[in-house]
Amino acid sequence: MPFREDGTAAAGGVGPLHGPPPGSYGPGPGVHRPRAGSYGPRPFAVPRRVVAAPREGPRPRWRAGGLRTAPPAARMAAFALIGLSGFVPNLAVLRLLVAAGLHYLPAEVLANQSGVAWNFVLVEAVLFRGRRSHRHWADRTVRFALLANADLALRIPLIALLVGELGLAVLPATALALAVTCSLRFAATEVLVYPARGRPSPGRLPTRVRRPPRTRRRRLSVHRPSVRRPVPSRPARAGKHRSRESGVPMKIAFLLHNAYGIGGTVRTTFNLAAGLADRGHEVEIASMMRHRSQTRLALDPRVRLVPLVDTREAGPDVAHAAFAEPARVFPAHEKRYGQYNRLIEQRAEAYLKGSDADVLFGTRPGLNVYLARFAPRRALRIGQEHLSLSVHSGRLRAELAPHYRHLDALVTTTEADADDYRRRMALPGVEVLAVPNSVPDPLPALVPAPSDGTAKVVAAAGRLAKGKRFDLLIEAFATVAAEHPDWRLRLYGGGAERERLQRLIADRELSANVTLMGARTPIEPELAKASILALSSDAESFGMIIAEAMRCGVPAVATDCPHGPGEIIQDGSDGRLVPVGDSAALAAALCELIEDEPLRHRMAAAAVHSAARFDPALVAYRYERLLTRLAGSAPQRHREQARHSLRSGLHQVAARTGLLPLLRRTRGACAPAQTPAGGRTADGRPVVVRRTT
Repeated sequence: MPFREDGTAAAGGVGPLHGPPPGSYGPGPGVHRPRAGSYGPRPFAVPRRVVAAPREGPRPRWRAGGLRTAPPAARMAAFALIGLSGFVPNLAVLRLLVAAGLHYLPAEVLANQSGVAWNFVLVEAVLFRGRRSHRHWADRTVRFALLANADLALRIPLIALLVGELGLAVLPATALALAVTCSLRFAATEVLVYPARGRPSPGRLPTRVRRPPRTRRRRLSVHRPSVRRPVPSRPARAGKHRSRESGVPMKIAFLLHNAYGIGGTVRTTFNLAAGLADRGHEVEIASMMRHRSQTRLALDPRVRLVPLVDTREAGPDVAHAAFAEPARVFPAHEKRYGQYNRLIEQRAEAYLKGSDADVLFGTRPGLNVYLARFAPRRALRIGQEHLSLSVHSGRLRAELAPHYRHLDALVTTTEADADDYRRRMALPGVEVLAVPNSVPDPLPALVPAPSDGTAKVVAAAGRLAKGKRFDLLIEAFATVAAEHPDWRLRLYGGGAERERLQRLIADRELSANVTLMGARTPIEPELAKASILALSSDAESFGMIIAEAMRCGVPAVATDCPHGPGEIIQDGSDGRLVPVGDSAALAAALCELIEDEPLRHRMAAAAVHSAARFDPALVAYRYERLLTRLAGSAPQRHREQARHSLRSGLHQVAARTGLLPLLRRTRGACAPAQTPAGGRTADGRPVVVRRTT
């Protein structure tokens, strides 16, 4: 109703809004009369607002309903614009993820999902608002996301086909692929995600039936003030939340092939376990098998030994049915595969899954595979390589690679072997480093005093196998005995080559100068009786006998074989290095130390000082630093492993679907031409090589 500026109504309306007219003695016509029992007049009624009448004639149907009822061409154009707008959040999220350190491939996948979510919100609000009630929101979300990702998966090979097969440029091929995939996606979205139930009549919008809101009954309850009760603190599970910082005691477990045998791996594991126990850690050794009642090497009483399977003939595990079954998880090309069975794997799996250790070590390739398969992820899984990568066959390396990628670290005994692993085996997220074996000081527990260098004895020790090349040493010592017949060579160890070496000694008429002494445990007292150590191997993973001899004050003459001797001996300072397989050079180096007694004494003193770096306390400290570093870098390593797993999975999918050759050709076609720096083009201009990603 129209009103005047003075607040009065027009003709036929009510009087002034603010009370009766002047001079009147009662309420005006615009005031309600008070009812009986009331306390005064009620407020004046506010006049309603005048609404203009609608226009005559209906508007066009698609204008009345907006894009929801527009022709298919208009809806498809709007759908394409919405899809293009999704590149804005896509690029923004991609930049954030790449700046945060994520690799480009998983960052692109996550950024695409953000663009899909953006498109879904706009499509729901603009295009298909009237059809949202036809399906549940979760059903619509899943269907839309599947179609969007199918669009992305189809677009890449389509671009590759247009570029690689038809020879189109990248930009028009991309535009054409976008048009084709957008059309298919729009049609599938209308049919599968937002199906129309009937067609609305001209001039009318599709109505939506709304259910009346549900009413909930309110329960009458007496108000009670909330009282905070103290929550008792739950004790942390042993080993689950224990800190791995340096100096904090941890539980550490080792997996050992056979702790009751003898060998370099057993000795160094026992030494490292004792060194960690000295630093306050709880140490445990799980031996996969047991063939005798007592260990041949002395074990620190603070270290707990757990045998898993008793392989003795009278043992209770031999009659087990799984004892006769072959191993399934242990690598088939591992050297010890024939000694493993299904029972050992079952016991190892149960031990690892039920272990509460903070750190788990594997000491050979097959046991490292057990760690990767069965060990809990809350524990640090560290594999040790006591041999070398070059010793393993190609088939074994192929078996180990997928399992080693699930370890936290791989520790080798030499830097050269660690470099081989970094170059020849892709281990993303796995820290590969070298930590030498620990050798305890034999004084005064095993040896009362170091060697004085006066005994005319050359010692050699190791397994009597072909790789140790004791035949080469005997040939070289034949030359030494001809010049110094009063010197003796003592060979310590046992093995399959004993009879052949004995015949060689007899053929060379060296029975008075060369003696096969057999295996001795411990070896340090025998080394202290010699003045020189000789090593003639073709390959050594570390050369622990060299470090043990140096700690006894005995300099070494060794072949410069891969990988250990060159990292232990400083040639000319604490020992001598000679070429591999050269018996003449080996004999000349031995004669040099035999003839030059002052040089021999100087090298012996330098050897004792140099071998102090192999002390178990120092090696244990290096392992503690490794554990602290691994605990701090766990998120970064897990991201690297996840990126590699995603990349390898996509590579396998492309290989199985036959798209891998096509993608390779596309990458070669899209890559810029590689011209060496400093070159010139056909017209004589200098070529500037730009770094591309």
